[in-house]
Amino acid sequence: MLSMDSKASLLCLLGLFLYLSISSAAILCNLSDRKALLQIAKDLSIPDWDPNTTPDCCAIWFGVGCDTNGRVNSLIYNLYGTEVQVPQRLPASLGGLPFLETLHIHGNLTGTIPNSIVNLVNLQSLQLDMGLSGPIPSFLSRLTKLTSLDLAPNSFTGSIPPTLGRLTRLTYLALYDNKLSGPIPESLGRLTRLDYLDLSSNFLTGPVPASLSHLTNISRLDLRVNQLTGSIPTSFGSFKNPKMFLFLSGNQLSGPVPRSLGQAKVNLLDLSYNQLTGDASFLFGRNKTWLDTIYLNYNSFKFDFSNVEFPLGLRNLQIENNEIYGSLPKQLGQLPLNLRGLDVSNNHLCGRIPTGRRLKRMSPDAFANNTCLCGIPLPPCNFDIVNGVAGFNLKDPGEVKIEEEQRIEEGSKSRKEAQPLILNRSTGPSVWTGIGPNTENENLQGRGPDRMEPGITTEQTMEAPPFTFSLLFLLLFFRFSISLAAQCSPNEKKVLLEIKTKLNPTNLAFSDWDPTATPDCCDWFGIHCSTSARVTSLNLNLDVFVTAQHIPPVIGDLPFLQSLHIHGNLTGPIPGSIANLADLQTLELNSGLTGPIPESLGRLKRLTSLDLSGNIITGSIPSTLGQLTGLTYLVLSNNKLSGSIPDSLGRLTALNRLDLSSNRLTGPIPASLSRLTEITRLDLRANRLSGSIPASFGSFRNPGMELFLGQNRLNGPIPRSFGKAIVNLLDLSMNQLTGDASFLFGSNKTALETIYLNHNHFKFDFSDVDLPIGIRDLDIQHNEIYGSLPKRLGQLRLRFINVSHNRLCGMIPTGRRLKHVSPDSFAHNKCLCGVPLPPCK
Repeated sequence: MLSMDSKASLLCLLGLFLYLSISSAAILCNLSDRKALLQIAKDLSIPDWDPNTTPDCCAIWFGVGCDTNGRVNSLIYNLYGTEVQVPQRLPASLGGLPFLETLHIHGNLTGTIPNSIVNLVNLQSLQLDMGLSGPIPSFLSRLTKLTSLDLAPNSFTGSIPPTLGRLTRLTYLALYDNKLSGPIPESLGRLTRLDYLDLSSNFLTGPVPASLSHLTNISRLDLRVNQLTGSIPTSFGSFKNPKMFLFLSGNQLSGPVPRSLGQAKVNLLDLSYNQLTGDASFLFGRNKTWLDTIYLNYNSFKFDFSNVEFPLGLRNLQIENNEIYGSLPKQLGQLPLNLRGLDVSNNHLCGRIPTGRRLKRMSPDAFANNTCLCGIPLPPCNFDIVNGVAGFNLKDPGEVKIEEEQRIEEGSKSRKEAQPLILNRSTGPSVWTGIGPNTENENLQGRGPDRMEPGITTEQTMEAPPFTFSLLFLLLFFRFSISLAAQCSPNEKKVLLEIKTKLNPTNLAFSDWDPTATPDCCDWFGIHCSTSARVTSLNLNLDVFVTAQHIPPVIGDLPFLQSLHIHGNLTGPIPGSIANLADLQTLELNSGLTGPIPESLGRLKRLTSLDLSGNIITGSIPSTLGQLTGLTYLVLSNNKLSGSIPDSLGRLTALNRLDLSSNRLTGPIPASLSRLTEITRLDLRANRLSGSIPASFGSFRNPGMELFLGQNRLNGPIPRSFGKAIVNLLDLSMNQLTGDASFLFGSNKTALETIYLNHNHFKFDFSDVDLPIGIRDLDIQHNEIYGSLPKRLGQLRLRFINVSHNRLCGMIPTGRRLKHVSPDSFAHNKCLCGVPLPPCK
């Protein structure tokens, strides 16, 4: 008989044996799958799969995944970066993996898709790129379990097989950047589960199928850069996805836009570079809160822009090169537009450019070549003409409402705005009806001091237990007690009224600064107060039709001020008394101020944002600004500042943005600026800076950084260390730089999207330049660059290119984007030829 201890030991050994047996069986891949993988490795010259060192293909064979039965269900392999140099054909041996659900093979391919792929009946995701050619096989439609099909980019030719419409489980279909021709099959409209459809950058012809409007789940529909004709389908107005991107640009679409498209709900709408005509004003609207981006540029649209209403969230607006007339809507100055996201040039617009912080930072090019636009950033308006425009630049109640809503969205609430607000979604009255101002506005919501949920009605309250009424009564009493007690300081009220007097009481900015009608200054427009009713924010947008005024020194008598913004129609110097505002965190003063920047601003140690742009400030940049170590935003652009850039600015290591552009600054670029490790935009453009680019600028390592050094007098060669910098945009244009710049490029520079080297004296061989695949804007015109254009140029998804006025030679690489580029972009070279230039001999 075995003892209890012996039985226990035996059971342990038996359990261990069973565990090892099961584990061993689970990790060993199926022998037929292993054989197929070894053949694939041989056919594709894959060095990683070595059966001698690792017998089990399910263990650590790179890119191979298995299910619990040891069957290979996933194969993901990137041929780039391996020892494989010669392009490889997809082998028929791929069809020997019948349980494969995911097949992704990237890079360095050639030839066609093998018929054996049809054996992969369990395939759900198929991704094959770069270099494949021939037609897209119709047999792919037999892979009925596919949810994702990505065959981009390649060199596929022929038409899109209508049979792809049978793959009704597809949620992702990408065929962009190929050489596909013919019409878009109507059958694609059956793929109602599609979230993503990208057919861009092909040679597709014919109309846009109305059946695509059946794709009710689509979030990205991209038909850009084809040869599509006809009109936009009226049924496209049925798109109702507020996050949808709709790209129809770069085609030959013509005629008016159907009015039904104005009913579509999309986040991005791109109709640019077509032949569309007529009215497009109905595509805008204040109620279109989902619209973030709209591109109408390079068409023949003709409508009055004056009364167009914009959604408050609009960030990108491009309408250049049309026949749009009228004035720019005043609301344009209130939009959160991206600095590179506005272009209204080359139209028939007239009148004053609206005032706005972002508008004045825009390039003048964004407003150029119109009938009579004027005002910052363009030359000043002729007042005799401007005053003749009825109602021009007057602030109406609708604008005031917009500004109120904008302040609420930005989280900066006045005491009035911060009163408990309840959104009443019921038919009955709200329990807060009649309590305090603004509570009747159904577009506003907030939380009362009792933390009640929005939408509680009187009827619902009547059903509540007695305790609820007691609590509600106490809260109401507490709320009114605060309202009565929290009146603004009499001293600060007196200061504000004096500011009103000095800055002209007739100015619309002070329309409700009436102590009789509104005794509490915390309720005045543009004023925000703390919970203790001390003025913490002053935001004034001064009217342009009253005489420009000095900022009164009394403004320094608001000791609790944290934010001071005064825009428009100013004159005179910055008062030194502003240095008394010890709590100030944000200071923004423009436009029209003169004189120097006070050195005493260096005492405002709590400042995080300083914007003095768009003035006529003279003198040098005070070195004392280097003491403001909390600054994240420093903008002094568009002034008349002179002298050198202080080394002390290199101490502002928290800076995210430094803009000193469009001044008269001289001397070298301080190497100390390379210490700004948090910087995302460094803009020194349009000055008179001289010397070389600091070698230390090679230490910038922000993939999102924009570095502008253009339009200066920088000279000599670029330091090779600069080639190590990681930036998104690099502008060295219009200087006197010489020598080699080829090391600024490189396929490993994945962050580089835009590079401007134009108008210098660079001299290097462009033939072997390794262009980053993500580059979108390339300008090297007016240099001494020689050699041929790299073949990879034809593969790039360029938005802009200009290589003219160099010494380049040879055939222009083939590429669907290059052939749409103007011949001027290649002109005045030694011997470039081929589309879009004359044929090569």
